[in-house]
Amino acid sequence: MHKPTNNPHSPTNISHPLRWKRRLFGGLIAASAFLVWMSQGACVAERLTERLSIIEGPTLNFGRMSASLGAVALPDKRIVVVGGSPTEYPFRPMVGKQSIEILRADWSKWDLADIDVPYPIAGRVYLLRDGRLLAFSSGFQFHAASDDPEGKPIAGDPDYHSWPVSAVLIDLDKKTVFPYYRPKNNEPDQPPLRGDAPALMQRAFDRSLQIADGRVLRIGAYMRYQDPAPQKRCVQGYCRYCIGETCSPFDKTNDYACSEETVQKDCPQKWGNRKTIVSEVIEVFSPPSPVHPNGSLAYLRMKEGRSSTAAIQLQDGRVFITGGWGPDGEGSNQAYATTYFLDPKTLELTDGPRMITPREDHAMALLDDGRVLITGGTDHTERSVNTTEIFDPKNNQFVHGDAMTLSREDHVPVNLGPWTIFLGGEVNDRADQIRNSAEAFSRTTGRYVSAFLLFSRLAVGDQKDGFAGITDSAVLELGPNRVLIFGGQQGLQDATGEYISAGIGSVRSLMVSFQPL
Repeated sequence: MHKPTNNPHSPTNISHPLRWKRRLFGGLIAASAFLVWMSQGACVAERLTERLSIIEGPTLNFGRMSASLGAVALPDKRIVVVGGSPTEYPFRPMVGKQSIEILRADWSKWDLADIDVPYPIAGRVYLLRDGRLLAFSSGFQFHAASDDPEGKPIAGDPDYHSWPVSAVLIDLDKKTVFPYYRPKNNEPDQPPLRGDAPALMQRAFDRSLQIADGRVLRIGAYMRYQDPAPQKRCVQGYCRYCIGETCSPFDKTNDYACSEETVQKDCPQKWGNRKTIVSEVIEVFSPPSPVHPNGSLAYLRMKEGRSSTAAIQLQDGRVFITGGWGPDGEGSNQAYATTYFLDPKTLELTDGPRMITPREDHAMALLDDGRVLITGGTDHTERSVNTTEIFDPKNNQFVHGDAMTLSREDHVPVNLGPWTIFLGGEVNDRADQIRNSAEAFSRTTGRYVSAFLLFSRLAVGDQKDGFAGITDSAVLELGPNRVLIFGGQQGLQDATGEYISAGIGSVRSLMVSFQPL
């Protein structure tokens, strides 16, 4: 996700008997991957088809996508996906009984959970220790002061919403949904709009993660606050724009004539005031406990507002926060190279070393020896990059890493066998193009292994259901050698096999498996 454009959500983390339809994508990887194994600088020819299996699983009941589509794996092996939107634009997160789907424990079919979720959920989901789910409701464009309980679009501007609920606590067994309201004016330290539970901010393009003790962190954000659009009226033959009974002309230099019958046509649209916020706030949410039945909340503040950061918990327990985008960033893209350490015990935030390259919408993965591999993102010149760097906590330094085959941003890291795989993503300088490939690195050495395509069926004729592209999807590790990918954006694969145009929410699921020798 780069700086948001007019599109509010364009560019935003098993060894088992399978009863899936085993529709192997013929020649899925063999005909298209970049099949050279690289390990510690020595190239060893090995076809990734000998080590990977990619099959399509059961389809979701509804196509859904989000910059942070939420999903969790339950202890009984069921998979839960919450929220998301059926389209990228307009972005309308699902509500009601369409909100939650559950993949059966034998991974044979997605079922609706029969839980009525009255609030639009479009953020990450976390499994708490009491078995309930914490799911966020991202807000990118909304009226900050509104406490409208129905979350209706603001009058005259359907892209701006007044959702007062910022998160929900979902009990799958009891089929209940408990709302967390955002604070007054969506400002930290203010009381919630309703109730006495923690007032979680409503935000978008933040970075969230659950740390080892079960707490959930949300870092930074990019938001647009929009006052309601005035209603158009024809008053004595001229266009007037009214909020309540207070009316005014279009502006000081234009006074448009109208008639009562054609006021909507005669009078141009006039929007409300818009305010852009890049937040510096870090929220630390502690799950419900006997002392705090609805949980508790602490706030920290970075020195500057930033969105689209990356964050990971180090082996010593500290949280490492890197890069992002914001008004104090570098270059034409205002990307940060600066970093922070957050101590979860003391909630102390301290400066870390500079990255080699300023980046936002990049990805990070923890290597086996505790080093951190940072890949891709969009740099300070507004280009998505294929460069990587490795941070060593022992000497507090970054060094250059092996380059990826392709540039990518907004991609997802997961562990797969001996590798860390970076899945999909987008290409900022190619106008919403979506990567249909993944890149593998050694978890032991941090060295580059190879890239490979995920889907490789071209659409034929006027087919519109889409076969390629992985971004804005949900990704889960299911054991040491299996990864499940589902939902996300889909579109039509082009002749190169690599890019697709932005599309609709996908119903597909895909399992990528590592085959040990």
